[in-house]
Amino acid sequence: MLATLRSIVTRHPSPRALERYAEPDPSEAMEDARAHRAHVAAHLVRCAECRATVAFRRGLRDALRRLPEPEPSPELLARVLADRARGDRAILPNAWPEPRRRGMPRAAVLAAAAAAAVAVTWWPTHRRAEHRDADQWLGAGSGGMFVGVADAQVRPPRVALPPATPTHAVRLRPRTLVFAIDWMELSGRRTTGRAVLRVDTARVAGVPAWRAVWRHEEFADDPDGPPTKVETDTAWAARDDLRPLARVERLAPYNANYPKLGMTQRFVGDSLLGRMDGEDNDGRRVSRPIARRLPDDARPVLTDPFTPVFLGAVELSRGWTGRVTSTGWAVRADDVLYPIELRVVAEERVTVPAGTFDCWRLVVTTGNRLIDYWVRKRDGVGVRSRDVTPRSQRGVRGVREMVLVRE
Repeated sequence: MLATLRSIVTRHPSPRALERYAEPDPSEAMEDARAHRAHVAAHLVRCAECRATVAFRRGLRDALRRLPEPEPSPELLARVLADRARGDRAILPNAWPEPRRRGMPRAAVLAAAAAAAVAVTWWPTHRRAEHRDADQWLGAGSGGMFVGVADAQVRPPRVALPPATPTHAVRLRPRTLVFAIDWMELSGRRTTGRAVLRVDTARVAGVPAWRAVWRHEEFADDPDGPPTKVETDTAWAARDDLRPLARVERLAPYNANYPKLGMTQRFVGDSLLGRMDGEDNDGRRVSRPIARRLPDDARPVLTDPFTPVFLGAVELSRGWTGRVTSTGWAVRADDVLYPIELRVVAEERVTVPAGTFDCWRLVVTTGNRLIDYWVRKRDGVGVRSRDVTPRSQRGVRGVREMVLVRE
């Protein structure tokens, strides 16, 4: 009886765990990989079903590796080269190794299909688990001072506003700014937060750069307790014109299913390259490449950490208008570029916890959003933003506000 009960309640390794055991990932940390393999190996000693699954995966892997790799035909090469000569291009993620998948000729596909039927009992379940939140992989940071940009989602028609070219990037200087954030939903639920922006000098591949580090802590329940979400977003921009060079962002947690998620981006010419990495609640790793083209009409391109100081590099005046493009995580096609329109609509004297300042008041438009934004006249630092959101990404209505607390 006891043996029967043990058999019933035996907890098998997840399909992903068996896959990792059958095909070890050389990029895994040595100690983590050793502990994982020891745990699975102990289970395999007493479980014939899981041993068969591992044997099947290894056999299929070896069979795939023996298959010849198809060579592109001369016609295909000629067509690709002609497309690139015309400017039609698809950026390929050539900076990082992709997951180990091999292409198969049609005959091999038919042969492998019969063998793959053995795995039908667990493979679909694993794939659903791995991708259950793929549609949520959007940039989910606080968005700098433009607090509603990440929720806009829809790219509006192109506008005729001139680019807000940062012609006075030399005005920026190393500094630390502290902000308070308040998000009040119409339901009465309130979320508070604080953010610290640190700007200093750096070099990226020999290029003189500004580095902006934005750390945002969110408190959903108790403002005096530990944060419920922490975001660290670091961006580098060229010191002479603020063109983006690189960006690294980390979120913990990303959502209820992913306790850790982050991305790394590099801006190379007209290309945005990078990778998103993280893990789910079961410890399974997720990873997606980033490879997008940035059209010429998107410039100037702005990354979130620089938004509180970006307009310090622009000459503002009464009636001034301009446009910039904010970048998302770029894992999904609808989270790459967010066109933003900026208009100076008034001059106002504004009081925030950091003091009272003469400001330009701007209206920031992005997608279906209108954001009121106050910029200090003397140096272009954003001191207040207010977004009365009709509908957020989560379907929640409310008001978001961010103010400068100290510097």
